[in-house]
This record gives sequence, C-alpha cells and structure tokens, in this order.
Amino acid sequence: MATVVSATEIPPGGEGKIKVKVSTRGRKGNLRKTVVVQSNDPQQPRYVLKIKGIVEVIAAFDPDRLNLKNIAKGKTVSQTVKLSGSEADKLKITELVSSKPEELTAKLIEEEGKPAVLVTFKAGDQAGRISARLTGKTNLKAPQEIFLYVYGQITDDLVAERPFVFFPGHAGGESGSLLAQTASILTAPLKMKNHAVKLKVSSLAGKVFKITGVEDPEGNVIGTAMQENEEWQVYLMLAKKPKAPRGIIRILTDRDDQPAIEVRYNARTSLRPVPTRPPPGIRPGQPGRHTPVIRSKKDGRVLRQIPNLRQKVKPLKLPGRKTVVPIKKHPPQPKK
Repeated sequence: MATVVSATEIPPGGEGKIKVKVSTRGRKGNLRKTVVVQSNDPQQPRYVLKIKGIVEVIAAFDPDRLNLKNIAKGKTVSQTVKLSGSEADKLKITELVSSKPEELTAKLIEEEGKPAVLVTFKAGDQAGRISARLTGKTNLKAPQEIFLYVYGQITDDLVAERPFVFFPGHAGGESGSLLAQTASILTAPLKMKNHAVKLKVSSLAGKVFKITGVEDPEGNVIGTAMQENEEWQVYLMLAKKPKAPRGIIRILTDRDDQPAIEVRYNARTSLRPVPTRPPPGIRPGQPGRHTPVIRSKKDGRVLRQIPNLRQKVKPLKLPGRKTVVPIKKHPPQPKK
C-alpha cells in the first residue's frame, strides 16, 4: 500500500488530498486497510482513515495454490484445477507456461462442460521440496496472466504426517519419576492425549510395514507406536528437559530400503513465567520515581511536604497529627 499527500503544509481553511494505492494481487473477498494521518493540529493531531472494500476476482485458477503434499520418488501425479471468476465464461487460456517444464506440465481439458487445466507433476529421484509456478495467458485485457503455485514434498515410500513436531512443555507434563513416565508411555499410549504428540506414518504405495521403535540420539524424546489399519500412530513425549531446543527423532521400521524416518522437533527449554497482577490499589515502583505509599481509606489523606529548595520551609502542624518534617537536600554540617 502506497500513500501520497498533495501538500505537506495546508493553510487555515485550506484543504489537501491524500492518494492511497492498494495492491489487490493475490487477494479476494473483503479488504480492510487503515491510513494514519499525523499533523500539528492541536485539537486532532492523529486521524485514522479506514479503507474498506471487496476484491472481485475477474479470472483465476481455482484453487490458485495447489498442494501436492507427499509424492514418492520417481512417481507421477495429476490433478485437475478449475477456472473461476466473474469473467470465467469469457475466459480463454491461450498459452500455459511452466517454470519447471521438465517436472511440471499442464494442458487444457473440459470438466462437466467447463474449461479446466490438468496439472501433471513428475517427481525426480532426489528427496526435497516442490516449488513451481504455472502461468496462464488469457484473452482478457485484465488480467492478462493468471498464476498457479504448485508446492509439495518428494519423499521415500514411508512418510510421516509432518516433518516437524513441537513440544510446548517440559518432560511428561506430570509429576513422578522418569521411570514412571516411561512405563506409562510404553504401556498405555492412549492415556497420553494431554501430553503426547501424535504423529501418523503411512506408506504412499500402500505396502505393509512395521514400526519397531523410536529413538532420539540426545535422549530427550521417548515414544511408542500403535498400528491402525494400514497406518501407524506414533506417540512422542519429552523424557527430560532438553539442553538444546532442537533435535531429530528417528522412527525405526522393518523395511530394508527405508530402515528409519527422520523427524525434526523443537522443544521449549524453559517455561515462560505466568503473568501476575499486583493486588488492587498497588502499583509497582517505576525507575526514577518514588514508590507510591498505599494507605487504607480509614487513614484519611496523606500529608506530605515537599520543600522548595530556594525557600525556607517550616514544619506543618495539624491538630491530632504528627509533625511532618520537611525533606532537606543536604544534612546540616556540624559547627567547627
């Protein structure tokens, strides 16, 4: 968003203009923006302009971001992407350009009597992330090009639901010895829903496999696994407070071609202090200022005498009250 003012100085009774330019690329639906105008006006030095609107999609891929998720090495997957927008009936794709033509290809097809695009991705032999873009050139004046972003992950046959897990708390989350926590995990994983991280492991080709164990080289994470149909559910939990916040978990299998699946994890090494509020009527002392004196309502008003260093101040005397001695900047020096 860019903002331009017609003049920085406006005379009394005059007026100026503020030009706001908002980019709607990649947006659709409701749009809300704010512009803060600051000036030397004593009555209103700060004024907030609110911009509201609805971004109308003329032509676009639906969806405009295609997640292929996990693809096995050397495999080919295809998905159909529709075309949408207010001018979708008049839209014609004249050309499809891929940022990675060796891996990502596309062609125009018809689905239910409407134009669509068949996207095909061929995975290589190396594991890694997928990131490519498909550009469609249109016959419209605007937009002349529409974009489809394709992403995912190339992996082996056995794949974990997530390549990364996070442990928000400390070891176990319950009181008790480490031995008791370990026994609880290995014997009754279904009782650990409040403290364990659940991770699903499956085979992309639908092959039968077995998880034989879970290990952490640092010894911070322990876990177990249970089979559910053709998939396995792995339960992970911290066994102790980790020294380093990051590590790698190895999920062991009985497959010779893939004996282990590595999953990265992040753990909180220290708990955040719980924010506490002071009791009602008490404020914490501020640096450079005197700590306020808190008195009950029955005590009445507090008498305090702050002397003026340029004048001589006499002690105040009130009936039924003790004399308040003024504060002196320098203590009296003894006479020689």
